[in-house]
Amino acid sequence: MPSKRNKWLAGLLCAGLVCGSLPLTTGPVQARPLAPAVNYGPWAPEEMVVMPDSLKAKEAGQIQVRFDRNYSPAAGDQLLVEAFDGQGKRLDRESQTLDLANQAGYQALTLPVTPSVQAAKYLVRYQGAPGNQASLSKEIKVTGGLADSRLEVKYANSKVAPGDTVQAPALALVDGAGHRQAVTDVTYTVSGAVVEDSLKEDGSFVVAGNAPLGSNIIVTATSQGLSATASFAVTRSNKTDGTVLQAKQTEGPAGKDNEVTFVLTQDGKALNLDWQPTVVRVEFLDGAKALGYAVDIKQVSRGGEGKLVLKSEAPAEVKWRLVLSDNAGHRLVSGSADFSFTAAPGAEKERAVSLTIGSNNLVIDGDQIQTMDTVPVVVNNRTYVPYRAVAQAFGAKVDYSHASRTVTTSLAGQKLVMTIGQKAYTVNGEQKYMDVAPYVNQAGRTMVPVRFVAEALGFKVKPLYQANGTTQGVAFSK
Repeated sequence: MPSKRNKWLAGLLCAGLVCGSLPLTTGPVQARPLAPAVNYGPWAPEEMVVMPDSLKAKEAGQIQVRFDRNYSPAAGDQLLVEAFDGQGKRLDRESQTLDLANQAGYQALTLPVTPSVQAAKYLVRYQGAPGNQASLSKEIKVTGGLADSRLEVKYANSKVAPGDTVQAPALALVDGAGHRQAVTDVTYTVSGAVVEDSLKEDGSFVVAGNAPLGSNIIVTATSQGLSATASFAVTRSNKTDGTVLQAKQTEGPAGKDNEVTFVLTQDGKALNLDWQPTVVRVEFLDGAKALGYAVDIKQVSRGGEGKLVLKSEAPAEVKWRLVLSDNAGHRLVSGSADFSFTAAPGAEKERAVSLTIGSNNLVIDGDQIQTMDTVPVVVNNRTYVPYRAVAQAFGAKVDYSHASRTVTTSLAGQKLVMTIGQKAYTVNGEQKYMDVAPYVNQAGRTMVPVRFVAEALGFKVKPLYQANGTTQGVAFSK
């Protein structure tokens, strides 16, 4: 009986012969070549997943960053996590930089953050070393902070006059839900014609006395990365400061320089100022077309006396006043005075004015075009024209009283007074009647029928018709 050892050897021989898994050879064994070594990096990332999409201000949160599994960092690879406010300014205290090559678990990172109220967003971006670069970034929005709020700055008025002192504004921080809270840490900047160094920490300032009419002043308030602006239009002041203007000459020929001596008084006494005006400006009221400039102001601050020149190319009745100012913000506005520009004997020229229904253009003497803010219209087969535009085109002075709703016109010795909504009117005190009443349109302009303008002011009127017989416009001459 074979032993256990012999059975074991026989099994091995059988397995080799049948299965062929144990080749038998007596020749030498040849060495096989080794497989090439595997290159394990560095490799730039192809994908970067960043979560979440948003964070809430003043609440602890996490930013999770995951790279694809093939990423292998190089020395100098960095992950930048940068916080920015609503103005795009980087918040260094909330920003961080990670060295990925020395970061354990670089393929999946978790960064704890607590956004401040100043933060508007986080920008997470990969910055690779040379040779390992990739363009990968993600923005995370921060809600509930100042980025969802706005700074509100409100001044009492949006119109100012040269020399005005503008008081501090009301400030508030308004969030997305409309809730308001006080603001204290604010800085102000200003552009425009203001007195140098007059802008205070509370936002108050002084308009320059020589600020150009029609110019703008802009104040910018900035707080906690937010900003708001307030704009002011420089307009003519209606304040007279109780200063009376007396002119020794009240009329002169049109087309020539008329020298006028004036005196300014306050409380019945000659004007006495503790500052010296450097600018004396002549202002004409009610849109009068005339020119005025000072020629002697040496005695204005001590005695209120001076000389100036008034000029108008056409006969006209005007109201004018003086505005005195210096570069330190001082300003004084006088009361008004009248002046009549008369036509030179034998030199009076007929003036022609034409208007077209529905057009804003007022044509004077065939070549001068003025733009009106309202247009002639036809109502119930009657042609109505804007009264002030036509009257002033002929050099008339027109005054309107809101209290009595009366319009007073002076032209060539004629004084015309009419009342809105009434057919009765007076010429040099004599009462007359129209068949329809003047009215005020939606633009606030007095509209009168053509025939009334002709009869009241002595104009010649010529209707202009279209080919179908309807009214196209009207031409006036005087």
